[in-house]
Amino acid sequence: KAAILYEVSTDTVLMEQNADERLYPASTTKLLTALVAMEYGNPEDTVTVTREAVDGLYELGSSSYLLAGEEIAFMDLMEYMLVASGNDAANALAIHISGSISAFAGLMNSTAQSLGCTGSHFVNPHGLHDEDHYTTARDLLTIAKAAMKNETIARLVGETEVTLPVTNKHDRTTTKFTTNYMLSKKSTGAYYYEGAIGIKTGSTTPAGLCLIGGCQKGDYTYYSVVLGAQKEEDGRDGRFVETARLFDYGSENFAQQVMLSSAEPITQVPVRLSSDKDSVVLTPSESITAMLPTAFETADLTLDY
Repeated sequence: KAAILYEVSTDTVLMEQNADERLYPASTTKLLTALVAMEYGNPEDTVTVTREAVDGLYELGSSSYLLAGEEIAFMDLMEYMLVASGNDAANALAIHISGSISAFAGLMNSTAQSLGCTGSHFVNPHGLHDEDHYTTARDLLTIAKAAMKNETIARLVGETEVTLPVTNKHDRTTTKFTTNYMLSKKSTGAYYYEGAIGIKTGSTTPAGLCLIGGCQKGDYTYYSVVLGAQKEEDGRDGRFVETARLFDYGSENFAQQVMLSSAEPITQVPVRLSSDKDSVVLTPSESITAMLPTAFETADLTLDY
């Protein structure tokens, strides 16, 4: 239903489709939750999981099967949330930081607004469906750009598995794999993409299949957002298929190129009241580059001066 593709080093949007349409984000919400948690929480804390954090969640979507009264390290919850997409981990962090889901949602909305998001409203930290919980592809890109500047978040979203430790409520470890199949061949090799670096999956029936993607190819880093994808006719997961197409499109069709060179003149202008010159030749004070289609020709430029 919506998509956007962005190259980081040149700060360039390469493609967009319905990027400002309000849609449901599902668990891509957790990237904002992580950003808020890192800003307002203490990574050194031990969190005690409340009953409010887990009641009714296990039947609704992905979970780390936390138990009320369980004591877990703050950063373990971050890892469960971003790698295994635990809804209960998101709730536990939110309640620990703000005291309630609604109070934490207030922080989410104020943070989103401060980043420049204009089409979003959040009511929970996990993204389970609510009519009043929505965003846009452009806003999710804005959130991704901010989140990936945090070294901890950037590291966690690229992990391929997480081991849940022994706690006061669980007497054995459990290993869960990333929900982002572009990162690893362990769950299924069908969607593995060389250079993928994250970022966050999501899916509910109203939202469809969603993915905030990240990829490094050569000198470029790409972020993408796909919202409202569906299963392909052959049964493949459309969010991974479309994200791979976006990355291929960006890397195959765009490159940073010189539009104007400081070594080449662009025009000649007349000079008045000079004893020895009728004109001067102007060249750019520095070369001007931009992310442009690979078929770009300088002859295609129109200069206004």
